[in-house]
Amino acid sequence: MTGLNSKYVIPVHPTTHDSITSELQKRPAILFCGHRSRFGLAHAGPVREAFDLKAVVVADAPRWRIFEERIGERAHSGPGLQVAIARARAAAQHWRCLNRLKRELGSARLIITHDANNREWIAQLDRRYSGATILCAAFPQVFRSDFLNTFPRAINFHPSLLPRYRGAHPHYWVLARGETESGITAHYIDSRIDAGDILVQTPFPISAYNYETLYRKIVHEVPPLVHRVAAFLDDPHSRPIKQDDECATTFRNDRDVHHRILWKTMTAVEIYNLIRTHTATCDFRGNTISIMEAHTSPIQRAPGSIGPEPGTIVNATTNAITVAAKDGCIEIDCLLDHRGRKISNKRRWPSVGETFG
Repeated sequence: MTGLNSKYVIPVHPTTHDSITSELQKRPAILFCGHRSRFGLAHAGPVREAFDLKAVVVADAPRWRIFEERIGERAHSGPGLQVAIARARAAAQHWRCLNRLKRELGSARLIITHDANNREWIAQLDRRYSGATILCAAFPQVFRSDFLNTFPRAINFHPSLLPRYRGAHPHYWVLARGETESGITAHYIDSRIDAGDILVQTPFPISAYNYETLYRKIVHEVPPLVHRVAAFLDDPHSRPIKQDDECATTFRNDRDVHHRILWKTMTAVEIYNLIRTHTATCDFRGNTISIMEAHTSPIQRAPGSIGPEPGTIVNATTNAITVAAKDGCIEIDCLLDHRGRKISNKRRWPSVGETFG
């Protein structure tokens, strides 16, 4: 357990009299920040602007490993050297993101903890920051009863339009399932995942986005949403809205099986939507390749017609290929080989008649 007075607490920097005066007009807050997530990091600056940010709580590296294993991300396994390299990279990412977070802290304290549900730790946090608003963004631990009983009005930021797409990695699932609209939601935290009453939401269309551009849009919408939450809490007439469980959908983290293109059973639109997630894979020439950019082709297959087997390359130019799907075609513009290198030269570029599996 990490105590609040431990070596992990960054000293408070002195502020000017003017800044102290302005801070007194804001609601005190503590941010539980998933600092390895761009979505989590995106909240630090806006929370500091909209609230009197007293402290930022982050999870230590062992807690992140537990989180990654539980949501199904690959554990570090294999030959000893590969494991060492993978762990070194993970450690470097952890501290790189932590240093980036420190630049957003201002006068707030940084607290690193292994277990945010530890009773003693919760009691100590409550004693030091009694009355502070608890805010959470991408924190890698589910809060249990002791935490929720102590902080019953804790608020979470979730990158979907709740009650749809509760759970893990919603910005992947909205693309993979072909949604035309998504958004971000601020809601109270209760005992069920992402099911608490909604304070505010920001919807936006997503048909034109791929994974990276959607993530950037989500991050772009974080600051105004945080300020709307502050205004909601300051307005005595504001009332949260209960989620409609009948409209709810919940997803676990995506895995390798969700990234596979099934040429014989998926429609051209379903394949295109999967490619938009930047995780789509299939077999080619005995290896697994990734398809990064594509669009649906105007070529359609008439019902019951005989044509190329789905997955067959029916046309190839120097910079694009057309692949048959069960009901049409997909035009592919960017491929990566099994080592993550772009397939671009004539020797490696696919030819008409070859097949994806």
